[in-house]
Amino acid sequence: MKLLGEELVFNSYFHAIVSVAVIIKTIFLVSAVTCFLISKEGDKASRFYTMFLRIKDVANEITKILVFGLMAYVFRPGISRSKPIDGTLKALFFLFALISLVEVHWNVLFHVRSDTINVIQFFAGRTGSLKQQMNHDRRVVGDTVE
Repeated sequence: MKLLGEELVFNSYFHAIVSVAVIIKTIFLVSAVTCFLISKEGDKASRFYTMFLRIKDVANEITKILVFGLMAYVFRPGISRSKPIDGTLKALFFLFALISLVEVHWNVLFHVRSDTINVIQFFAGRTGSLKQQMNHDRRVVGDTVE
């Protein structure tokens, strides 16, 4: 039986970039949970909330830059593939594609709004506070904004 540490091999820049992207996405998730809990307590005017909201948004954008940059490098035209894409990179690209699909502003396309979808998008990486997202979506579909 192999230990987990034996299977984690960092033999390329790809793995280093993937590791940094995962760490930053973890920071994003911790910030999103913190913002969500603070907003449920009603203390959205605090500096603590504002700081974590900013960290959430910046961490999400940095993750996108890293993964999109890695994708552009891996799939650049005119370069033959001397090494196949390994399972870690495939998994990252697949998960990133799923998260990106969740982040899409579906209300613009279908002209419907859902609080549940707003909460899911908040944790998937949509920028801004949950209330800002909900108000934006209300404006898009023609509902009254709080």
